[in-house]
Amino acid sequence: MEHQIPEAVGAALDAAKDAGYKIPVELGIRFDLRGRAAGMFCWRGAEQFLRFNMDIAYNNAEHFLAQTVPHEVAHAVVRCNWPSAKGHGAEWKEIMAVLGVPATRCHSYACEPSRKVQRHSYKCACKAWELTTNRHHKVLFKGQVYTCRNCHTALEMT
Repeated sequence: MEHQIPEAVGAALDAAKDAGYKIPVELGIRFDLRGRAAGMFCWRGAEQFLRFNMDIAYNNAEHFLAQTVPHEVAHAVVRCNWPSAKGHGAEWKEIMAVLGVPATRCHSYACEPSRKVQRHSYKCACKAWELTTNRHHKVLFKGQVYTCRNCHTALEMT
């Protein structure tokens, strides 16, 4: 599978280039993604790379190569041609059409969560909330204030 994914990436990049789009000069490929995400396009400064979840890839090989790989390549092509475009916006959908892949945002692969996310109880004037540990720590240690979209009051820990 580790050799099939780079081939599928190359084929998708070639299709985008043949259609007249700019493609990344260097696009790294990593096989280190875990959890429920099947693939991810990342960039850090000039470095651009694709990350793939090999557990999901091995369990869904044919569909993964036909759908997930072009999905992530489309993000890289969009970044080259429209740097400020939205992740799954019109530009991404355009590239997906060029690649001949349905423009679906999320996969439906069966997978288990990599970890259980702890939640912390908060409330506002109109309802109860459950914040993740990351947000809870921002409240505790950084003074972050979250407000309810309905009643516009600050969430308070219960």
